[in-house]
Amino acid sequence: MRPIDPPADGEPIDSGDQANYIYRVGRVFKRGPGLYRGRRVRVRSALGSATCGLPSGRGRLYGLFLERRNRRWHSSAC
Repeated sequence: MRPIDPPADGEPIDSGDQANYIYRVGRVFKRGPGLYRGRRVRVRSALGSATCGLPSGRGRLYGLFLERRNRRWHSSAC
C-alpha cells in the first residue's frame, strides 16, 4: 500500500482529508469492476487512522470491504 496523492507544499494536512491508496488484490469474495487476484486497485479513504483511514503498512495483509461510488472504490477502517 502507498498513498499516491500527497498534499502540495504549504497545504495544511488534516487526518480527515481524502487520499488514494494502492492495494494489490490477493483474494476476492464478491466480484466487482477491476477486482482480480494480483491486480493493483486504487482505494479512496481518509488520510489518518484517527478518522478511520486505511492501514498503511507495506508488505502486510489486510481485509477490506470496498464500496463503489462515482466509479471509484472507497473504504474505511471503521
